Amino acid sequence: TQKEIAGIQSATSRQNTKDQVYAQNEMLAYQQKESTARVASIMENTNLSKQQQVSEIMRQMLTQAQTAGQYFTNDQIKEMTRKVSAEVDLVHQQTQNQRYGSSHIGATAKDISNVVTDAASGVVDIFHGIDKAVADTWNNFWKDGKADGIGSNLSRK
Repeated sequence: TQKEIAGIQSATSRQNTKDQVYAQNEMLAYQQKESTARVASIMENTNLSKQQQVSEIMRQMLTQAQTAGQYFTNDQIKEMTRKVSAEVDLVHQQTQNQRYGSSHIGATAKDISNVVTDAASGVVDIFHGIDKAVADTWNNFWKDGKADGIGSNLSRK
């Protein structure tokens, strides 16, 4: 009957929605792990200056966000940059105090990669202390699709 068909369609639709949500959650978890691994790799690269580490981390996070269809305002980008920079500074301070264990770098990398997730959820407060040019540089960088040279763009004032 029509009623039975409608009931089956409804149940099928609900199951499809559950499957989609599960798949999305799995994909997000995978992307989070991958992002954390990339950040840890950047943090462990001692050849990079602090500014280069911040630039690389921001580049990879903004690229990841853009791939997921998330775009940020200049103020959000400035706030993310401030948070990432603070985390990188913390790692560098602790490295000077003692040999920094990879587990610490892993934990910090997870904190750093969560910055973009927090921003996407609207948790970011506006921070006006960072030069607007920094945010403009990030925006232009990933809108233009440039994959290198961001560090040199930022170091020029």
